[in-house]
Amino acid sequence: MSENVSTETTPEVADKEVKTEKSVAKTPDKKNKKQKKGRFAGIKAEFKKISWPERAKVIKNTTAVVLVSIFIAVIVKVSDLLIQAGLDLLL
Repeated sequence: MSENVSTETTPEVADKEVKTEKSVAKTPDKKNKKQKKGRFAGIKAEFKKISWPERAKVIKNTTAVVLVSIFIAVIVKVSDLLIQAGLDLLL
């Protein structure tokens, strides 16, 4: 009752299999290109949604950050000098 099944392929079938494998190999490349274009289109759309602040507001905020940074630097330096002076007295 056992039947022998031949797994040999004819040249035409082999050619079709090779063509199918090549077309499958090319499919991801096309898909990646479409995804990249879609990704960049999405990024472009998101950049259009950004509301950029006015120049005066940027200058005001930058000035505030610089002044607060200088103020904190002065506090740290004064604290360092006081601690150093205290340690010099003890040692």
